[in-house]
Amino acid sequence: MKRHFLIAITAGLFLTSCINPRVIMSVDKVLPATSAEQVVVFEHVDSLPVKCDTVGHLRLKDSGFTLPSRGTYPYVVSYARKKAAECGANALNIDEHKLPKRGTTTHQVWATMLLLPDAQESTFTAWAQLESNLNRDAAMVGRVLEDLSHDFRPHHALKLSAGPAWIYSDIYTATGVRKNTFAMDLMAEYEYTWKSGLGVGATFSHAWGFVDDDPLKLTYVGPSFVYAFREARQWGAEVAIGIGYARYNDGYRSDNGFGMMYKVGAEYLFTRHLGVGAEINLLDTRFSEPEGVDLPKNEAFGFSRLNLLIGLRAYF
Repeated sequence: MKRHFLIAITAGLFLTSCINPRVIMSVDKVLPATSAEQVVVFEHVDSLPVKCDTVGHLRLKDSGFTLPSRGTYPYVVSYARKKAAECGANALNIDEHKLPKRGTTTHQVWATMLLLPDAQESTFTAWAQLESNLNRDAAMVGRVLEDLSHDFRPHHALKLSAGPAWIYSDIYTATGVRKNTFAMDLMAEYEYTWKSGLGVGATFSHAWGFVDDDPLKLTYVGPSFVYAFREARQWGAEVAIGIGYARYNDGYRSDNGFGMMYKVGAEYLFTRHLGVGAEINLLDTRFSEPEGVDLPKNEAFGFSRLNLLIGLRAYF
C-alpha cells in the first residue's frame, strides 16, 4: 500500500511538472525564499528606477506537454514570479518575450531575477507598466488561443498503419481447435472531424497469418464514429467505434460476414500536415458456421483479434 502511495505521488509530481511550462534557471545568489505576491514585474525595462542586485536568470518554454491554459502569456509571467520567489528575488524583469512557435501553444519568456532594496517604491510603476503591456497583448493572446489544436489540424485525415495482430479467439479447424494465433495487419483509415472533436471515418483492415501451415486472411471494411481529443497542437488522442463488412479465407473456405471495430489511438504531429501515430485496435468478426466444425453451444463462428499498429498521419 505504501509503495502504491509513493508511486502515485511520484506520478502526480511528474504530471504536474509536465503540464506547466519548462523552466531553465541559473542562480547567482542563494537567498531565503519570498512569496510570489512580493515579486514586482518589470516589462523590458532598460534601466531600473532603483539600485538592485541580480539573483539569477530564467527562461520559460514549452515542456512538450504544457496545457494550453498554462501556456498563455499571463500564466507564464505568473509562473515566472513563483520561480523567482523560490530563489529569494523580489523583482523580475522580462528581458524578452516570444510568441508560441509553430507546433506549440506556449509563450517563451527570458527574465532576470532581481533583489531590490525596497520593492514597494517601484510596485505602482511596475504594475502599471505590466497592465499596459498585457492590454496591448490581449488581442494577440486571443488570436493565439483561437489557433489551438482544433484549428491547427485540418479536418481531413488519412492514416496508414501496420503492426502485429493477436487472434485470441479459438480457431476451429477440421483437426481441432487452435489458440493464440498471431498475424500481421495493414490498416488504412480516413477521418473527418469537426472542431468539437466529433467525427466520422472509414476503415480498411487486412490481416494475414497461418494456421497449421495454411494461410488465413481476414478483411474488414466499414464506417466509424470518432471522438478526437485535441488539447495541444502536437499531441492528440482519439477513440472510435465502427461496424462493417468482414471476409475471411483459410485456403479451403471463404465467407462473408460482419464485424465490430473499437479503437484507441494517440498521435504526434511534426508539422500541420504530417505526423505519426499509434493505436490499439480490436476487431471482432462473425461468419456462418462451416460444415464439419462442431462449435460449443451458444458460441458463434468468427475471429476476435487485437492489433497493435503504428504508422503515418497526413492532414489536409
